[in-house]
Amino acid sequence: MKLLPASVAAVVLLAAGLGWLAMRERAVVQPLELTPAVSRTEAASASEVSAVEASAPSAAADAEDSQRMSVSAPAPAAAAAPTVIEVIAQDGDGRPVERANAWIQFGTTPGLLFPVGSLSNALRAPSALDVRQGQLPSHAQTDAAGSVRFGLLEPSLLLQQAHITVRGGKSIATATLNAPLGSTRLVMILIPCARVEVSVLTALQRPLAGAYVDIATVSELDLLPAAARTTSDHNFRVSDELGRVVFDELQEGEYEFSCRDKSTAASARQRLAVQLGSRHFLELRLAAESASRAAVAGVVVDESGAALPKIRLRVQVDAAEAVMVTSNEQGEFGYFCADGREVAVEVGGGLWEDDFEPQPLRVPFGTSNVRLRRAKQLEHICVEMTCLDGSTGEAIGGLPAAGSRYRASAPLETASFHFDAKGRRSLMFKARDDWHVTIDALGFEHEDIALAEAMLPSPNGFAVTVRLRRSPDYQRLKDAGHLEDN
Repeated sequence: MKLLPASVAAVVLLAAGLGWLAMRERAVVQPLELTPAVSRTEAASASEVSAVEASAPSAAADAEDSQRMSVSAPAPAAAAAPTVIEVIAQDGDGRPVERANAWIQFGTTPGLLFPVGSLSNALRAPSALDVRQGQLPSHAQTDAAGSVRFGLLEPSLLLQQAHITVRGGKSIATATLNAPLGSTRLVMILIPCARVEVSVLTALQRPLAGAYVDIATVSELDLLPAAARTTSDHNFRVSDELGRVVFDELQEGEYEFSCRDKSTAASARQRLAVQLGSRHFLELRLAAESASRAAVAGVVVDESGAALPKIRLRVQVDAAEAVMVTSNEQGEFGYFCADGREVAVEVGGGLWEDDFEPQPLRVPFGTSNVRLRRAKQLEHICVEMTCLDGSTGEAIGGLPAAGSRYRASAPLETASFHFDAKGRRSLMFKARDDWHVTIDALGFEHEDIALAEAMLPSPNGFAVTVRLRRSPDYQRLKDAGHLEDN
C-alpha cells in the first residue's frame, strides 16, 4: 500500500473528526426541531436521513461510531395537541360574564338554540367539556373569568361548522366557526335579547285577559303541518288584565305570534322579524272562525250562586288534546271547535284552586247549560322548604323540584320550581293533605316528600327540611366537575 504524505493524512483525519462532530451534533438537535405538527412518519424519515449521512465513509476510525448511530431508534414525535375552542363571554363594557350558559352545536343547518325562555343560572354545568359526535348540543357554563372550553375529541367534528350560543340573563351572543376547525380563542360580546310586547284585542277592540299567546320560529312551523302544531311544539304565555304578553328573551330571527280565544273561537296570527337589542309592539286582533260551533258552555258560581270570574277549566273533546279556558267577569265560559261527540270538563283541585262539583263532568257535545259550583273554599298556606346534603348538613342551592297532587280524582297539575342559592324555597298553595314535592338532583337519590307528614309549625306558617341522600355515583360526578361545592 502506498502511504500518504503526513500533511495529507493530517488533513483527512481532521476532516473526519469534524464530520463526526457535525453528525453527533445533528443527532441531538433533530428531535428538538420536531414540532407537534410533524407526524410520526415524518420524524422517522428525518432520522433515516441522519442515519444515512452518519454511515457515509469519512474515516476508518469513525466507522464503529457511524454504525452505532445508524441503528439507534428515532426519538418519538411530540403528541398532537387536542383541538380546543375557548369562549370568553363579556358584557358590553368588556367585563367577564360568570355562570353564563354556553352551547356548541355542529352541522350546516342547526336552527336556533333555545329561542324562547332561558335556563336558570342555578343550572349546574362544567366550564370545561369534552365533546364527542352525537352529544349535541353540548352545554357548559362560564367560570369566574367568563371562560368555557370545548375540547373536540373526534376528528369528524373538525370537518363541520361549529355554532356557539352563549346566554347570560336576558343577553345573548351567537357565532359560527367554519370548517376545518382548529384551536380557537373566541371573545363573544353579549347583547340584550329582542323584546316583543303583544297586545291581544277582541273583535270589539277591547283588551282580552287570560288569552294564550303562542310563539314559534317560522323555520319550526314550516316543518310541521298545521294539524300537527300544538303548544308543546313551541312556547306560550297568558295575557294579563290589560291583554298584554311580553317576550323579552328572543334571539335574532323570524317568529310567528298567534292567539285563539277558546270561548269564542276567535283567532289571530302575525309574523315578525327581530334583531338582537330591538324592541317591538304588536297587536293581535281576534276574528271569529265561521266553521266552529260551541262544544260546551256554562257558568261557574260560588257557594251562594254568585258568578266566579277568572276560573280556569280544562276541556277535552273526545280524545283530542285538552285545552284550558277561563270564565269571564260574569262567570261564563265556553269552548268552540268543529265537531265532536262528548266533552269532559274539569275545574278546581289545582295547586292554587278550590274544590268544585260536579267533578269530573262529562256531557254531550253542544251542551250549553253546564253549571259548576264551588263546593269548598280553601285557605292558602305558606311552607318554607330547606334542602340539605344529608352527609354534611350543608345547604344545596339551585336544585329543581316539582309540586303535585296524587289523588286519582284530582286534575294532573304540576308546578316546577328551583331552590335558591341557600337551598331555600317558599311555597304558597291551597291547604290540602295530599300535596307531594319531588326532588331529582344530579348526584343525589330521588326524594318524594308528603308535605302533610313533613310540615312543622314555624313563625311564617310551616317549615319542611329535606336531607338528600347521595347517590352511588356522587363522587364520580364531583371528580368530573359536574357538581359544585355547596
